Amino acid sequence: MGEIMDTVRAYYNSSIKTEQTMAILIGIGVCLNRLATAASQVALAIATLLGIYLWWKNGKHLILNDDARKYIKVSYLFFFATLVSIVDVDNKLYVLQNFFGTWVWRFMVFILVVAFVKKKVYLLRILASFLLVYSLDCLTACYQFFILHEGRGHGFHGDYLDLTAIICMVLAASVIMLLDKHFEPWIKRIALISLVASIAGLFGCFGRGAFLVSALVAPTYLFFYFRSSKKLAAGILAVLVLLGGVIASNPKYVDRLSTTFDTKTNTSNLGRIWVWKSSLDMYLDHPINGVGLNNWGRYYRSGYQYSEETQNLSHAHSNYMQLLAETGTIGFIAFLYFIGYSLVKSFKRWLREKNPCDLIFFTSFLSVIVLFGVFHPTYRLSSVIRSLWFVLAMMIQFRAVRRFWRN
Repeated sequence: MGEIMDTVRAYYNSSIKTEQTMAILIGIGVCLNRLATAASQVALAIATLLGIYLWWKNGKHLILNDDARKYIKVSYLFFFATLVSIVDVDNKLYVLQNFFGTWVWRFMVFILVVAFVKKKVYLLRILASFLLVYSLDCLTACYQFFILHEGRGHGFHGDYLDLTAIICMVLAASVIMLLDKHFEPWIKRIALISLVASIAGLFGCFGRGAFLVSALVAPTYLFFYFRSSKKLAAGILAVLVLLGGVIASNPKYVDRLSTTFDTKTNTSNLGRIWVWKSSLDMYLDHPINGVGLNNWGRYYRSGYQYSEETQNLSHAHSNYMQLLAETGTIGFIAFLYFIGYSLVKSFKRWLREKNPCDLIFFTSFLSVIVLFGVFHPTYRLSSVIRSLWFVLAMMIQFRAVRRFWRN
């Protein structure tokens, strides 16, 4: 173990401030992801250039723990499977640009964290900063909805669906950090703030999907903690009953949530069904490698749109249907493998070791990609997917920190 630590320090401490600088840049990048997109991109670009410099200086290799190395390999297997969709399209440069934008560039935050931030203190500070800024985002959405009386709160920037997808992930992570004994008291206090903000964001964003996904994910982590403490179980149940009472007493929420599974009169739901049919038509016409990454809208407008779909939607409203149409059988099978690896690996390890990092990894991926992805293409949303890569990378690093680092 001593040799490993010496090797890591020799690699990254060519300058004493290198890792600290990288941590600051990554922190700025993820914290400003929705608040100031341009500044976020600049910070991550500088961090990437610094990372390339370190990689070049140290013999063109990175020091990665086994978990990070395996996950990068599985991820890029899936990413490059989607690139096969470039074969039969006439706009190859456009597809290639979207491949780099969707997968390579947005995934860079994952690589930067697992390759260049090793110390526990830096990891905790970045995570705390992310949770606090995210909390302000949720409270802003709540203010927009309840005080400004906007139709739905959207937070700092972008569509309200972007924020609700992140809420589903962070709400579960915040509860786990609060309930698990392995996290320090001060980060638990930050988690409490983000939990309260997440609940406020749920009501402010007014998203049916967020309520549904949060309810479906909750049993995967609450059951274990319920068994460990009866008082804790009673407290959580009291909070859930209180929230249920708030929803039930407000006709606006009842009416909104009652349309979740309405496939006869709700325009939003009907539009999703019609674009899913269009996506299936695209797949059946291009079954091997699809119509090309990010080409869905182009093909949709050129003859695949049903007359019954009057909203002129710009995407398939689903990770599954979007990738099925755009990348065909090859990309879709790779996507299913990617999902299986991400979920099974983390959940089996959590059952075996009871490490909360594995449980947060599992619930984060389950929330954003698997469940929320049923009715919205979350992998295409820059702020959402970058936040997910960040959280997954942090959990992988926290596992490594517990093994090798004291500070």
